[in-house]
Amino acid sequence: MWEWDVSSSVEAYRAAMRRQVARFKEMGIETALFGDLYLEELRADRERHCAASGIEAAFPLWGMGAERVMEAFVAAGFKAVVTCIDSSLLGAE
Repeated sequence: MWEWDVSSSVEAYRAAMRRQVARFKEMGIETALFGDLYLEELRADRERHCAASGIEAAFPLWGMGAERVMEAFVAAGFKAVVTCIDSSLLGAE
């Protein structure tokens, strides 16, 4: 369904996003939910793509802070597997 890979350019990503949002609109979807917490530029980009197809972009976690979201995630019983760590921020222990 999603036609983009990590080796593609930003413009290729945006074109794929526009196509996918248009498909969602054709399916009758009225609102797209995003799990973004911050990054204003990314949010604005998502809002533009959705608005162009007549879909509302909603960000229910926006501004909650990563620590609060993580705590709620764990408290709800979910588990996560860490696949990448910035070793300058987290020690080996």
